[in-house]
Amino acid sequence: MAARECKGVTVRAVALADVADAVGPKTRLLACSHVGWMSGRLAPAELAEVEIPVLLDGAQGVGAVPVDVGALGCDAYAGSGQKWLCGPDGTGMLYVSPALRERLQVLRRGYPNLADPNEGLAARLHDDARASTRSY
Repeated sequence: MAARECKGVTVRAVALADVADAVGPKTRLLACSHVGWMSGRLAPAELAEVEIPVLLDGAQGVGAVPVDVGALGCDAYAGSGQKWLCGPDGTGMLYVSPALRERLQVLRRGYPNLADPNEGLAARLHDDARASTRSY
């Protein structure tokens, strides 16, 4: 909703089974559940074949079903720790593929996403998904 309101992004809701077929020439990102929270259905395997970045919401997946981001063919996978992993609230995980990491710009920088925060102005971002970590 924030991207729609702040950046004018168009967001379309599509049934999970039809999401791969809904990709069109204007589609820039495909974001959907890995496991549907109401049905338990898995995201279609065809998502690995689309030509745009795929973000899978793994809140209902990680810890409940096997997660192999390579086999899923996703560019990003986000999961929560408090559900099926039985972790505390506020924990989670984020995978970002090397190809997508190269395309992302990290605007907010702080201790969690800096590889060497003690380097001051010369501090570099982590080379992995920690670069995307939001700092507060």
